[in-house]
Amino acid sequence: MRNVRFLLCNLIFLGFSFRPIRMKLKKGGSFLQFDCIMSRKSKVRITQELRKLDFHNKTQRTIQDLATLLNPKIRGWLNYYGKINRRCLLPVFYYLHHRMIKWIPNFMRATILKKQTIPAIIYECVL
Repeated sequence: MRNVRFLLCNLIFLGFSFRPIRMKLKKGGSFLQFDCIMSRKSKVRITQELRKLDFHNKTQRTIQDLATLLNPKIRGWLNYYGKINRRCLLPVFYYLHHRMIKWIPNFMRATILKKQTIPAIIYECVL
């Protein structure tokens, strides 16, 4: 077996990163193969897009409104990046999941405050 060291090379093309990885054979031994995953720049761009939407602070929107806002984007990402490797989208969906978890308490707090203030306004108008 040759003892050759390769430089770490990474080719980024159309949002995908091609990098060499060492694969092990079942019968023993290994060979060099190129793996295709979502590039780091693409992950950063998608998380910045989710951050720019700032939907976790928008408490006037319901869950259906968020679904109509996010569904086309998520479908596009899955259709483009998910064709090759869906596991590479896990960090993006982890970030989206935590944004949704931030939205729930904000939404509940806003709806509870609305329910408390609306009867007070109606009561004052009746008197």
